[in-house]
Amino acid sequence: MSTSYSLPVRESYYLNNWYRYKINLKELSEDEWKKARELFRGLKELPPDDRAFLATKYDRPTIRKGNTKVHPSDKMVAKELGMETKEYTSQRRRIQKKLQLIMMEHE
Repeated sequence: MSTSYSLPVRESYYLNNWYRYKINLKELSEDEWKKARELFRGLKELPPDDRAFLATKYDRPTIRKGNTKVHPSDKMVAKELGMETKEYTSQRRRIQKKLQLIMMEHE
């Protein structure tokens, strides 16, 4: 008897692709399109304030850091929002956990 299962993709993977999904919607592969739909469905169920909070980090272009492109650090976003980094990170993680639970309900 063979059991086939796949490891769940973390919500952070989806969030890290939020802006790219939105900007490149017409060029997404079928797999990427499914992931984008899962993300947008989950985001839609978050309270608007929580969605806006996550957008400050993830729904924006990446920045160049050395030879790679990354999302702004929690420290950078916290400063933009006038928050302490620790407070920002704690709130971001709490909201991401909510998103993860919403997305798991849809699986």
